Amino acid sequence: MSRKLSTNGFSIVEIIVIIFVVAALGVSGFFVWQKTHKKETTTKSNPKTSQTNQDKDTSTEPADPSDGGKYLAITEWGVRFPLPENMRGDVTYGIAPVSSTNHYSTSFEVGKIANLAESNCKLYAASEGTGLEGGIGVQLIRSPEPVPASEGIGSPIYTSKDGKYYFYAITPKGLCSGDEQAELAADDALMAALKDIAELTN
Repeated sequence: MSRKLSTNGFSIVEIIVIIFVVAALGVSGFFVWQKTHKKETTTKSNPKTSQTNQDKDTSTEPADPSDGGKYLAITEWGVRFPLPENMRGDVTYGIAPVSSTNHYSTSFEVGKIANLAESNCKLYAASEGTGLEGGIGVQLIRSPEPVPASEGIGSPIYTSKDGKYYFYAITPKGLCSGDEQAELAADDALMAALKDIAELTN
């Protein structure tokens, strides 16, 4: 007499396969959920980055006040002036108080002049240790009040929009390098550029 096998239900192999498939779906679903959750958290926790990127796209003012080296920006004073093409990337500055006054002076170093043999046109620490002075000799003076004519620095080349500061450009009193022609050309170029000084916009 032969026995009939019961076909009601699953065999052990079928049950194991079903458990394996369900587990695989659960694990992969968990990883997908975790990845999506991390992206949402990062975006929510950093809305400023997204806003900043939008602002950069719509802003007409360059983030770099030197506009890629076209200007020398004196950020401490909130001003800038255009540099001649042959001086872009070659001019640095230092600020120091002018002794016995309430003015401050910006001195400029032009790399191609400062690096000449026998040149003394580099910026150096002020004697009081309160900034940098020296350079090529051209100076930009900032004063909170008009400077009397007796000081011999001429008329202001610029007055701040709020009327708090007066700016004066001073020509050098002597030469600091062995190449008089190159130094005088750099002096003249800086003096001409300073006439186009303007305030940085926010």
